Amino acid sequence: MYREAIRLAHEAGDWRLEVIDRVNACDLLWELGRHDEAAHKLAELLESQRLRPASDFERVETLSMQIGVLGESGRIGEAAAAASAALPVMRRMPKSSK
Repeated sequence: MYREAIRLAHEAGDWRLEVIDRVNACDLLWELGRHDEAAHKLAELLESQRLRPASDFERVETLSMQIGVLGESGRIGEAAAAASAALPVMRRMPKSSK
């Protein structure tokens, strides 16, 4: 189902939706315990986002998932690097009002 959603978003030319669908697919891989595959696909997606930016929200969502996947699989140095990359983007995002 996720592959189909990614394909349809790509065919429609909706990059933001494609990013969201690709992150959702990585989340499923993570839930299934396929950490290496999820980490690889997240790294590919982050590289794609460097070449074709999405919104800050999508970038933070992707980086946050990468932090979790890498941390859970014991790749703490890589997770810390992802956190360092996420911090400047998080600082740019609007603050929620309470």
